[in-house]
Amino acid sequence: MTIFVADMNAALARLEKAGVKPVAHTPIAVPADILPDMHLTIVRDPDGNMVELLGPKK
Repeated sequence: MTIFVADMNAALARLEKAGVKPVAHTPIAVPADILPDMHLTIVRDPDGNMVELLGPKK
């Protein structure tokens, strides 16, 4: 599942406060020719499913 966020930094801060950690060292930049100024991170939901967050870093 992919969730689009308006501010990746704010989304990650909110998740960290809730105890959710990214699956890897992220966010990573999406190549500019695919999605300019967008970053990607992946977390797991409480059931262990991977959730992809996509949005700009502000």
